[in-house]
Amino acid sequence: MYPAAQFRSYSGGELSKKRNLVKQLMTTHAVTVEPYTTNWIGDAMQILAGWMKAKGKAKGEADELACIEALQFAPRLELAGFLYQVDSESAGFLLAQCIRPGVWVMRFAKGLDRFKGIYQYMFQHFCRAMPDVQWLNFEQDMGIANLRRTKLSYEPRSLIPKFRVRLRAC
Repeated sequence: MYPAAQFRSYSGGELSKKRNLVKQLMTTHAVTVEPYTTNWIGDAMQILAGWMKAKGKAKGEADELACIEALQFAPRLELAGFLYQVDSESAGFLLAQCIRPGVWVMRFAKGLDRFKGIYQYMFQHFCRAMPDVQWLNFEQDMGIANLRRTKLSYEPRSLIPKFRVRLRAC
């Protein structure tokens, strides 16, 4: 769990690298933002395909199928988010869900790595554009070491333990 205030300013020494990445992106590129609607699905699918290729993932791997479904049915799934363009090229998207007042879960955030700072910008923009956001939940790291390191680099306030429940046959 992360306080949204951290993302709004990236203040403090621990987050200075995030703050600098946003500043670099903003000084070297023109960034525009559109609220995500299914009208943007073509652009979002291109971003997802670019992300899959950059990560070396085959079709259907990672969270591709779930992400496609979320992009197609965002309003029905009560997902809110944005599509980000850098120098008029679609460069990233973010979809989140409010699970209770003030608490949002980042369901999907995909960006093109060639736009250094895009992720940091997307998270900052989301928190600034959604003033009712008090907490962000970035969900689990699925046991992926690099993903865990990345999530920890944003200085979470707390880590919520996950449990698996299995039914036993009587």
